[in-house]
Amino acid sequence: MGWFDSQIRERISNNKQQLQKAYWNLASVVMKETNETFADTRSTGNQNALTQICRYFHLEVNTVPDNIVDLEEQMEYLFRPSGIMRRRIKLAGEWWKDCYGPILAERKDGQMIALLQGKGDHYYYQDIKGKSKNRVDSQTAKELCEEAVCFYRPLPQRELTQKDLFKFILKSFTSQDKVYMIVTGLAIMLLGLIVPMATTFLLENILPSGQAIMVGSIAVLLAGTAVSKFLFSVVKEMMRGRVEQKMKVELQSAVFARILNLPVQFFKEYSAGELSERVMALTELCTIFGEILLGFGMTALFSSVYLIQILSIAPVMFLPALAVLFVQLLIAGVSVYGRLTVMTMELEASTKVQGIVYEIFSGIQKIKLAGCEERAFAKWAEKYQMEAKARYNPPFAFKVQNALSPVVTILGSMLLFAVAANKSLSVPQYAAFNTSFGMVSGAILELTSVAAMISALRPIMDLAEPILKAKPEVCEERQIVKKVKGSIELNNISFRYTDDGPWIIDHLNLKIPRGQYLAIVGTTGCGKTTLMRLMMGFETPKSGAVYYDGKDIQKLDQKSLRQQIGVVMQNGKLFSGDIFSNITISAPQLGLKEAWEAAEMAGVADDIRNMPMGMHTILSEGSGGISGGQRQRLMIARAIVTKPKVLLFDEATSALDNITQKHVSDSLKNLKSTRIVIAHRLSTIKECDRIIVLDKGHIIEDGTYQSLSKAGGFFSELVERQKN
Repeated sequence: MGWFDSQIRERISNNKQQLQKAYWNLASVVMKETNETFADTRSTGNQNALTQICRYFHLEVNTVPDNIVDLEEQMEYLFRPSGIMRRRIKLAGEWWKDCYGPILAERKDGQMIALLQGKGDHYYYQDIKGKSKNRVDSQTAKELCEEAVCFYRPLPQRELTQKDLFKFILKSFTSQDKVYMIVTGLAIMLLGLIVPMATTFLLENILPSGQAIMVGSIAVLLAGTAVSKFLFSVVKEMMRGRVEQKMKVELQSAVFARILNLPVQFFKEYSAGELSERVMALTELCTIFGEILLGFGMTALFSSVYLIQILSIAPVMFLPALAVLFVQLLIAGVSVYGRLTVMTMELEASTKVQGIVYEIFSGIQKIKLAGCEERAFAKWAEKYQMEAKARYNPPFAFKVQNALSPVVTILGSMLLFAVAANKSLSVPQYAAFNTSFGMVSGAILELTSVAAMISALRPIMDLAEPILKAKPEVCEERQIVKKVKGSIELNNISFRYTDDGPWIIDHLNLKIPRGQYLAIVGTTGCGKTTLMRLMMGFETPKSGAVYYDGKDIQKLDQKSLRQQIGVVMQNGKLFSGDIFSNITISAPQLGLKEAWEAAEMAGVADDIRNMPMGMHTILSEGSGGISGGQRQRLMIARAIVTKPKVLLFDEATSALDNITQKHVSDSLKNLKSTRIVIAHRLSTIKECDRIIVLDKGHIIEDGTYQSLSKAGGFFSELVERQKN
């Protein structure tokens, strides 16, 4: 119920703002300039805070038009083109120690401020003039209201390369993170140098002299070194886990925001399960980066110092040691290369398996009703076979890699023994050399252990490529739509789904004046739904253009455009939640009054009153517990609750009885908006101002119900056919 709670909190916040403004309006009766001062100060404060957040994300700062005074609309205007997502949060407890990312908060005096993170991961805010910085602590936090808005860093709203993705991930590292990781890694390396030095001192000086008491001192030194090294290692792992988590939070939110902003055509190419697997694979990049850069990378970098120590302790062993290390590194490289092909096949196959699994589970009821469990299993087995083959029958080099590594280690030790004996290396020198060599060799062996992660890097990037290459609908060049008047024009539109397929819409021209009630009819497959999808921007015409109020839809921000349109699609669905949130989901600022008005117009109000909890009756996933007609009427209520200037209905009343159908038709007739409906029941469109008949992508008839019925053409044939 978290989403529902956030909607309630948002409404309460809006109510507080309206109440505060009402008080200032009353005060302005005796203090004429008070209301203007309040509006100007509040607007200036909002703009200042939002500007700081834009600069935090390195975005171009735009001035909010004077006619946009609502805070939500201001945020939408500034952040929507850049794809920045936001959500409402509560500033509870010592939030400034755990939060991440910029926050828009309100002081108890009504001033809006931007809480930004400094270099030390602490929060600060600037005054309205932007001159002084104030650090957030337990005292300053008391001056803030509990409700706030946090923002998420977006991926660039364009086609992305792998380099763009890596740059985004690496930006999660703060200067403080880098210092901590370098200091802990350096400390572990320096502590590691003590062991060979102490070993040499023990064997060369203490044991030959018989000073037994010094052995205890060396033991204490080594014990202290071990404990210190352990503690620094714990700190390092904690830091690595923290950085990985930050990377995951930023990348997951940015990728999911990008997915939501991709055009509808993108989702035709991938099933929900397959797309989910691709998104989750992307988050594994953070674990791989953490392991490579902060784990193996740091260890390998600082372990190279031990090579210098080997050169100073036993110069004659330096080249043999390098040779052994090179062979170990070669084995690790072969391991990574061998796993690369396997991981590519396995991840690709696993993605397809997840896609078919999701489809089977989603349609399990239909599968059982049709009695086709065997065919469903066969479909799954066909996909899983490829994954099983990649997982259980890898290449020979992949199989023998784990056996080769210990063999090379043993042979390398034998070689080093032989060289040490041949060069007459002393026992203290060899003991110190062996300790230093073990440190370097351990780093190489660690590479072998993380080979699976490293080899998964390329396959994951291949899986992510479609998401990166797809261009979001949201981009800074497109104009945000604040208000639609209602006129629509389709100018010489042609469209087909594939380059070699038939034309679904062929050089079609259609002008729909503001406020017209238009019906589109025709036989199945004539292009009615496709025409409506073109009007909503779900499809892009191969030629021609769609215009809203004289503006090309391709130059408009299509999300803001769709927010101005009420739509009921043929296979539309309700969301899991209560009825009230389903009706007002596109306009959370609306209250129960508006929801009931929409329900009355849709003819579903009486049904809601008869439900156990009225407007707050919970609907399960899949709309179980309500009829098809009730579901359609709830979707109609959702479409008309905002009183949009454009309504698009695709078979929106197909499941309604005649009485309810007439009620909905009468409600639509009284609306002062442009209404476009697709209907197969021709009796439901008698009140339409205009009817067009489609056939093979062309408008073959155009007129009113009465004129077309008497014309003796295609429409009149359809009418007669339905009468009989």
